[in-house]
Amino acid sequence: MNKSEFLQLYSRYKESLHKYIASLTNQVDDIEQDTWLCIWKYRQNFIFSNISFALLKQIAYRRLVDYIRKQDKFSVCSINNVVLSYCIDMELFSIKTKNALKTLSETTKKCVLDILVNGYTHQEMADKMNVSINTISSLVYYNKKKLRKLLK
Repeated sequence: MNKSEFLQLYSRYKESLHKYIASLTNQVDDIEQDTWLCIWKYRQNFIFSNISFALLKQIAYRRLVDYIRKQDKFSVCSINNVVLSYCIDMELFSIKTKNALKTLSETTKKCVLDILVNGYTHQEMADKMNVSINTISSLVYYNKKKLRKLLK
């Protein structure tokens, strides 16, 4: 991964990653910076086109666990609470979301997940699917609404 690819990755995911880290800890700045530094440090091991938001979340989560371990004031209990919270969230997300996503067509599901999970913009998806941005915006809007009802 070269510098321009890294900057593109950073601009695409910086807000989503920040929100994710904030949901886990109040040490957002430290963990966020450590995550991006880790990606930059090991950039030769990454293929730019294969980096997803899921991978960035895993890196951030591991950076958080390492950060907690290094702090004397935190105990194993703190790490276990983060791990437990993460596992419970992922399990609930997995069960409810899988059922809700089954109601969407494959094309719609791919589009919605690429935008909501992988951080694609509406314009990028419109270009990828060869449709107008209004079509994508409408598709995402109505299907998010549908998913919200199903996930309540």
